[in-house]
Amino acid sequence: MFPKPRYQKKNPGWFLLSPKQSINYAQVFSEEIKPLALFWEQKWQTPLLFSSFSTFNLLLDFHLQDEQYHLSITSEQITISAKDKQGMAYGIATFLALIKEENKQVFVEAQEIDDFPAFSYRGLMLDVARHFFPITTIKKVIDVMAQLKLNVFHWHFSDDQGWRIESKVFPKLHENQSNFPASTKGYYSQEEIIDLVAYAAQKNITVVPEIDLPGHAGAILAAYPHLSHHEQLAIRTTYGIAKEIMCLGNEQLLSFLQTLIEEMISLFQPRYFHLGSDEVKLGECKKCKHCQQALKKHQLPHFLSLQTHLIKQLSQFLKSKKIIPLVWNDIAGEVLDASLIIQHWKPFTWKRTALAQSRGHQIILSPFFNYYLDYPYSMTPLKKVYSYNPLLNKQIRSHAILGLEACLWTEWIATEDKLFFHMFPRLAALADSAWRGFDQKDYREFCDSLAFFEQWLERQQIPYAKGHYQQANIFVRILRTIKWLKNKQIEYEKQQED
Repeated sequence: MFPKPRYQKKNPGWFLLSPKQSINYAQVFSEEIKPLALFWEQKWQTPLLFSSFSTFNLLLDFHLQDEQYHLSITSEQITISAKDKQGMAYGIATFLALIKEENKQVFVEAQEIDDFPAFSYRGLMLDVARHFFPITTIKKVIDVMAQLKLNVFHWHFSDDQGWRIESKVFPKLHENQSNFPASTKGYYSQEEIIDLVAYAAQKNITVVPEIDLPGHAGAILAAYPHLSHHEQLAIRTTYGIAKEIMCLGNEQLLSFLQTLIEEMISLFQPRYFHLGSDEVKLGECKKCKHCQQALKKHQLPHFLSLQTHLIKQLSQFLKSKKIIPLVWNDIAGEVLDASLIIQHWKPFTWKRTALAQSRGHQIILSPFFNYYLDYPYSMTPLKKVYSYNPLLNKQIRSHAILGLEACLWTEWIATEDKLFFHMFPRLAALADSAWRGFDQKDYREFCDSLAFFEQWLERQQIPYAKGHYQQANIFVRILRTIKWLKNKQIEYEKQQED
């Protein structure tokens, strides 16, 4: 089992399983029993029997909290209780992981397990704008997330280098802006998006779409340059922070974005929608007469307020559709609607995020130095990801933390093998913290239990970084990181020459 349950007590005895074993379940869990039925079919080539009078019961218990499950195994009966579908799915997954076989007997040892997550938001952000990955890869990511009890897949599909989803309303987005880089060009059809969202939902994972704006929007602006400060723009083929942003004084901008967001909503049916808002260079706005006029019209104090004004308008638009808006913490110091969730990532900006908390915002933690998985293991080793404890930061209020999210940007990650190398096993370290919290940290115990997860990865033929349990000393790590950064600089300079 991984992550390990929060509470587990072994008892004497065991419960024998057989092909004749029946189960009794609350009707609301009719989908969740499918893994059990599959196990019976694969193990005994017989269908799972159902009976109202069974020694194996799946019960609905409203006294439990969201996603919690209680598993009780004695020599006479098995009971799995949960308040909701997610909790029952986790309970059944734990039960299946406990099954043993010896001397042709299939059994589970007697025990009590009470398990529930520390945080309701347990996520992974994947950038497919810089390098595109096919749906088959995304589904593998979803499969591993489900195994780790992660429940939010944040999909960064638009940036300066590409737009990766078919748009029937604004077709130039995918027709013209999905061809870079040539080695991994591509986009997802609307049918693929709908299928992926359904696939994730079956595994209790919510998909969060992100349209990054008004910066990191080069692909949108190259397709529809009238929304920019330029007559024409080419798709950006280098990385870094671009100076080109949306014209915040353009009267057509809000309508365009609302229409585009509405189309994405129809595909994703999301609970959350991410509006980006990071790394925005406002130099173009300061020189733009339309932005200057908008500043006066709305009686705003400075040009950053123009960006905030747009985010407020789009947040209200999303709220009208009962969707929760998210942004990166770059604008967390501004006065925003308290329903907006702030995702903290930027180094040395805790004061800004703490201010947002004091104004009633919930936050998602994705600190750059701990949860950015695109950086090398020398810079962000496994132990560093696992050991991170935000509660030691006195500026952060624990009750306002909605959850944790790892981020994997793909400027320098072009293949599936490299993607998984960066992702695993570090994502498991975040998953452990997101499920178990920060008050039971034991790195040696974590590494022992991690072996089971790595064995599962090997059975699924998913590559991962091996041998990263021992963290190198700080001097070795610094030298390795400098070497990595030098190599990236060489790659970047070559890219600019090409």
